[in-house]
Amino acid sequence: MIETPFILGTMRWGSWGAGWTIEEQAEKIAEAYELGLDHFDLADIYGDGKCEGEFGRSLEQCGVDRKKLTLITKCGIVRGQVKHYNTTFDYIRTSAKKGLEALKTDYLDMLLIHRPDPLMVAEEIAHAFQSLREEGLLRAAGTSNFLPHQWDLLNKHFPLETNQIEWSLNHLDPIWNGQLDQMSRNKKQAQIWGPLGGGKTGEIADAAETLAWIKRHPSNPVPVVGSTKPERWKLLMTGLEKQMDRLRWFELLQQARGRKIE
Repeated sequence: MIETPFILGTMRWGSWGAGWTIEEQAEKIAEAYELGLDHFDLADIYGDGKCEGEFGRSLEQCGVDRKKLTLITKCGIVRGQVKHYNTTFDYIRTSAKKGLEALKTDYLDMLLIHRPDPLMVAEEIAHAFQSLREEGLLRAAGTSNFLPHQWDLLNKHFPLETNQIEWSLNHLDPIWNGQLDQMSRNKKQAQIWGPLGGGKTGEIADAAETLAWIKRHPSNPVPVVGSTKPERWKLLMTGLEKQMDRLRWFELLQQARGRKIE
């Protein structure tokens, strides 16, 4: 069970956003840890493939014991002449081992398949996860952006821990398409990317209340926050101290839908 208020997304820490140096990233890791934020979300494609390596070098300098941090990374998206997905046994293992080397760690806390691959063979993905776990290289595995039937197909062959999905007041699909219900049914926690709708949810509620709205769901989902501003992290954490009641939750849902609850 993830207890942290939210996971910190690192996609915009480097060249895809803030452009922080290794030293600056090290400072942010240490600052986040002091705040109680010890889960970090990465992917092999972030920063044009540089994100994991930059984070790994920063981790060496930050002064925080790696064992006190949870590192979540993703694989499966291939950029090239034609963007495509690859979830073969060899690709997953190669990506995981590159991630281990880049992050300068001897294990991954969690590896997610980044997108559902129409050509995926569930048994092959499961075999890759199982082999990495047996070698002590992987603690847990999951998916990202999977629909319930896709998650069930893979979970049948390997016990998954999460599905990282898009959900916000501007993207309500997971309430209705079964993604959140599935996490409740399997007693798992969804990880929620884009919880603030790219800043657009501010038209309905402030950022802290939006995160509280997400965390109010019975499946106890964990938001992935992409902000690169430590002062914003602090503000969000303060706002999350309040428990959202049922009436307010439905008020925000009604505003988000733009029509009354049926």
